Amino acid sequence: MRNLFREVAKLGPSPGQRVALVAIVLAAPASGSRLAWELLPAVIWGWMAFAFAQSLRDRETLAERFARLADPLAPDFIAPYCRRLTGVYAVVFFGIAAGFAFFALTGDQAAWLRFASWGCWLVVGALFAGEFLVRKLWFRNYTERAIDRVIARFFPAENTEMGRRCLAYVSRMRAEGARQRLAATRTSISR
Repeated sequence: MRNLFREVAKLGPSPGQRVALVAIVLAAPASGSRLAWELLPAVIWGWMAFAFAQSLRDRETLAERFARLADPLAPDFIAPYCRRLTGVYAVVFFGIAAGFAFFALTGDQAAWLRFASWGCWLVVGALFAGEFLVRKLWFRNYTERAIDRVIARFFPAENTEMGRRCLAYVSRMRAEGARQRLAATRTSISR
């Protein structure tokens, strides 16, 4: 498990970015300014947008890294999807940062509070739910979970090229004994 936390920590800000973020977080209370406090979420969401956008220059994007942390045996053909998803996350996070900045700079505390308490989280929830559905419809890689069984009934994997590709990959992994390799990987991660 300790190794998993190390891997996730590598995805975070660089030491220089950490110092800058801590400085900004400490500057808000030191300034005594309401505006500084209200701009703080814009800075944090903006940093996340920047991190996702920056990873588009890497061979492996942030979304792909997260996918591979969740499933070390994920196939290579997920990379283009993860690249597009990383771009979507960057745009949405930038939009949320812009929303916080807009409401902070207009001085409308009630609107800022609504956006902070539920508005931005509705956006994030819609993003996660929408991405889950798009991923299921694109890859058609279903499990035995109830939601997967319902989606599979209306959108069978056999009906699309990508669905057939995922089925073939899963069959190949089972034939190669991927379960044993996954168990060994999980054991090494938990150490």
